[in-house]
Amino acid sequence: MAGAAAAAAKAGGASAEASAAAGGHAVMQSLGLFLVAWLVVTLVFAIASLGTNAVIVSAFALLTLTIVLLVTAYLGASSAGVPSDSVLHTAGYVEIVLAAVAFYPVLAELTNDIRGRDVFPLFALNRDRQAVAQTA
Repeated sequence: MAGAAAAAAKAGGASAEASAAAGGHAVMQSLGLFLVAWLVVTLVFAIASLGTNAVIVSAFALLTLTIVLLVTAYLGASSAGVPSDSVLHTAGYVEIVLAAVAFYPVLAELTNDIRGRDVFPLFALNRDRQAVAQTA
């Protein structure tokens, strides 16, 4: 298929490099649109998490920010199909922080369950639900 695109580009007078750049740009745009769909899903989960605890809400907020940065980088790709390096790097740093934040609730749930007490707090946002869980 790539050979056919290059042959068509040469027949139309465009260089193979220009054809490849246009193809790369189209791929970046498609990836950006794919991530927009995931952004919608992530926003729904972030809104649903508002009744849980601060750690989960923070994780979804960071995930949403990461996807927004990735969408910005890919939809803002140059005509040569190169995404914005600085935005991609920023997304990577936010993702590293996200990994640490997302690790914490797993550690907290396991440790708190094994120890039978709150060793690592999760900072519940819904106090009524927390009171019901403690009485149960």
